[in-house]
Amino acid sequence: MIYFGSQSRYIYAVEAVTGAEAWSYETGAKIDSTPVVHEDTVYVGSSDSHLYAFNATTGDSLWSYPVGGEIVSSPKYYNGSLFFGSKDWNFYAVNVADQSLAWGAPLQTGGEIWGSPAIADDRVFFGSNGGNFYSVWIENGTVDWNFTIAAGTNGSVRFSSPAVYEGRVVVGSDDNNVYCLDEFTGQEIWRFTAGGYVYSSPAVHNDTVFVSSNDFNFYALPLYEDGDGVIGANEVLWEVYTGDFDGGSSPTVAEGKVLIGSSAFGLMVFNETDGSYYWNFTIPGGSISSPSIVDGKVFIGGQNGVMYGLGASGRPSLEVEIIPDADSLKANRVMGITFSVTHDQEPIEGAFVSLTVSMGELSQQGASTFSDGTNRVKYTAPTVVENTTVIITAVANKFGFDEGRTVYQIVIEPGTSYENVTTETGFPIVKYSGYIVALVVLVVLNIMAVISLIKMRKKEEEEDVA
Repeated sequence: MIYFGSQSRYIYAVEAVTGAEAWSYETGAKIDSTPVVHEDTVYVGSSDSHLYAFNATTGDSLWSYPVGGEIVSSPKYYNGSLFFGSKDWNFYAVNVADQSLAWGAPLQTGGEIWGSPAIADDRVFFGSNGGNFYSVWIENGTVDWNFTIAAGTNGSVRFSSPAVYEGRVVVGSDDNNVYCLDEFTGQEIWRFTAGGYVYSSPAVHNDTVFVSSNDFNFYALPLYEDGDGVIGANEVLWEVYTGDFDGGSSPTVAEGKVLIGSSAFGLMVFNETDGSYYWNFTIPGGSISSPSIVDGKVFIGGQNGVMYGLGASGRPSLEVEIIPDADSLKANRVMGITFSVTHDQEPIEGAFVSLTVSMGELSQQGASTFSDGTNRVKYTAPTVVENTTVIITAVANKFGFDEGRTVYQIVIEPGTSYENVTTETGFPIVKYSGYIVALVVLVVLNIMAVISLIKMRKKEEEEDVA
């Protein structure tokens, strides 16, 4: 199930495989917060100044917790509590069991809190619009350290959420900088100055920091720079143009690829190592949503009000259906198996379908679909001594589409292709008695013809002698 909020004020639960809506719930204002799921409960903040809890399966509202300002921050669950910030300048720790304040009172900061926290090593990390970035002990809410960027809006850590990796905390700021801080002391290790403010939340993988900026570029930075405290232009591992005027999407790294939303191009995918371009999926109006990846599928929301589920390549997926003539078959008998290939319920012509069976034989191992999206093969059941389940697998491929795959089970029952046989090993003499009689007659006629020829030849030889 995919859970997400919308500017329409609703939180939605959508089936990941089909895209069908399972449930939705209308809050009092838009939802910028990203939901978190824990033990069949979904938690999300709303701009109506409430944190909500829903049953993840049914969508029933379990409770809501009011605060003094909009909640843009996405909550994080840890050890029975939810941690999140609000535009009322406070950072909250709320117990999910009874909705009490885990710290007795929220932690007041010097500005609105829009970004989402990160939790690591018994601390929670977050920034505020007051120009400070905080490390807070998660047990009691006391400040471990704070790093001051600058007073005023231009020094805010407004949208960017921190990434914690191997003792380092990386976060973006409205002063155009990406900061890398010591996790335990708050000391600045290095900074990178982009050409625009950094709303994007960085991702760290393989000692590389991936982050975008409102200068329309997406950067790969070394986590460990040369020691002078600054990552210069010559130290940037790679950068690519995203045409993004919002810069709000945060990257996701998976299987050697980096994915990020773009207001100009939709979803963009690059090689993690060198930034080379893989593909993009065009979304009308673009996307400032951050992509999620589950089981090789990519999910991303568009500014056109549509949630997209894509194959790992970003191409549309083929749907395959196996339609046998029957769900069961006697051993050694033959039946037809039809397969159908569609996309979005429309037939796909020219898709090649590879077929395999766990037992028995197919007339051919693969075939292409006709204009109606179907084709047909014959299946011969094997010899079995008891009911046996056979698995049929179909894999469909066509250029421009993601692979489609499905399986189907049929039952093979004991028996043969002959209806009147009483034993599995006896010869069906009754069924073939007509053929046997005809064969005997033919043999007799041939013998008689040979005898006749011999008699004629002997007579001719006697006449020649005379």
